[in-house]
Amino acid sequence: MGEFFMSAITYMDYITIIFAFATMFAVFWQWYFRRKDNNEITIYIDKDGEKNELPIKILRKNISRAEVFGILGALHTGQQWSIKYTSTVEFMQDILQIQLYKKDFLEIKLTSNDNFQTDIDYL
Repeated sequence: MGEFFMSAITYMDYITIIFAFATMFAVFWQWYFRRKDNNEITIYIDKDGEKNELPIKILRKNISRAEVFGILGALHTGQQWSIKYTSTVEFMQDILQIQLYKKDFLEIKLTSNDNFQTDIDYL
C-alpha cells in the first residue's frame, strides 16, 4: 500500500510540473500580446489639411468612442460640439484599428460645418 501512495505522489508531482509550465506559458503569452496596452495614443485634429496634436493623450487600453467624446467635450469651449466625422463608420474603424494594435494615432477631420471651438491657439 505504501508503494501505491509513493507512485501516486510521483505522478501528481509530474502533473503539477506540467500545469506550472502551462501556466507560465499562458502568462508570458498574455504579456506578449498585451504589452502595447499602455502605449499612449495621440489624437490629431485635421482642420483644412493642417494636422494639430491635442494636448491630451489616451492609453490604448482605454480608447473608446466615449473616451474620445469626453476629451473633445473637455476641450470644447462652447455648450455643444458637433463633428460630423465622429458619427461615421470610418471613425469607428479607426478606433477599432487602434484597439487591435494596427494604428497608433487618431486623426479627427473637421469640416467647415463642424462646431468645435477650443482655447488652444492652433485650432
